[in-house]
Amino acid sequence: MTQPTPAPDAAARDLIAAQSKEYGQYVATQDIYIGNALAYREGDPVPASNVSLHGYDKNNQVAKTGTKAASAAEKGN
Repeated sequence: MTQPTPAPDAAARDLIAAQSKEYGQYVATQDIYIGNALAYREGDPVPASNVSLHGYDKNNQVAKTGTKAASAAEKGN
């Protein structure tokens, strides 16, 4: 018989919350490449730290989640 999955401990909950915050703010509005490598597909979540590091927001390559542009990108994916 299988055992139920135990509830995550506090450290795991903190990590899940941090990842949700990092990946839950921006969505790619187009395919984003770094060099020749595809980094994010249109509609994919983009980490907030990469948005500020690479200037994706200044180049209109991402949209804040919950906006019309983000919804359109997510539907296009």
